[in-house]
Amino acid sequence: MEIDILQALSSPTTFNPVMGALWRHFGDPNRFIQPLEAWVEPLLARPSVRGAEIINDASALVANFLRAVKRDPEAVTADVASTISEPELTAHYHWLVGHAGESLAPLLAGDPEWCDPKIAGWWAGDSSSWLAAEAKAVARAQWSPSEPKIHQCETVRARLSSIAASLSGPGPEERHQDHAARLQQLAKRLSGVTILCGDWRRAVSPTLLTGETAVLLSPPGRFAAKNPQGAPAGVPDACRQWALEHGEQLRIALCGRANDAKMPSDWEEYERKAEAGSCRSPERIWFSPGCKDIQGTLF
Repeated sequence: MEIDILQALSSPTTFNPVMGALWRHFGDPNRFIQPLEAWVEPLLARPSVRGAEIINDASALVANFLRAVKRDPEAVTADVASTISEPELTAHYHWLVGHAGESLAPLLAGDPEWCDPKIAGWWAGDSSSWLAAEAKAVARAQWSPSEPKIHQCETVRARLSSIAASLSGPGPEERHQDHAARLQQLAKRLSGVTILCGDWRRAVSPTLLTGETAVLLSPPGRFAAKNPQGAPAGVPDACRQWALEHGEQLRIALCGRANDAKMPSDWEEYERKAEAGSCRSPERIWFSPGCKDIQGTLF
């Protein structure tokens, strides 16, 4: 469900049909909560900004990015979207997935002046390249032994063969200026967001579930040993149970895959079609009954 972070800053919601479906179901709540996987695309795709927005940045990647852009924006920009090496991007992703939380969170909490601009650039820049997306797919296959290796798919080899085309755009100086401006836009958009850093249940405590509340649950895969936030493998089941218990009262979107679990018939299922040649099973979003009173016929 990932989209290009930098591109999304200057694109409408329709840039990504998944995000469009998400916000058509959520409407315009006065509170939006993202307890797991603090990927910022849903915030960027939101048609309007109002009320409270809460994300659980357990890996501290968002917090590090915001501090680094404030302290050393040039250093962050230097590491954004400058790499077209699949092995390097894969290495970036493995580090972000496996080590970010244990490395960044204690250092950020222990010193108000500390930040890592290089990691901030990796986080923002690696999401702004189609090659990075393929590298992530390869890396993720290693986290999910139930799925075949993505790099064996014809679609990846076909995309890698077109790498020369990605070099025909703006020159290095123009790209640097463009990325610097967009990183400032991203930081500005995130500046009003409440950022938690801990267990996902803290973000959905009863004191936070007030008013018109929309909750996006994107847990790690059922067979994954670890997800980008370091959550244990039991989190998908816990998220599903929590969603079922609160689905009538809240606007909930539960993300997963077709074979993750069956949801009740009153939960609307949205399928994101897999790309041609992809080895991965289609992704799903299940929308709770609480979404139905704010939407008409959508599809």
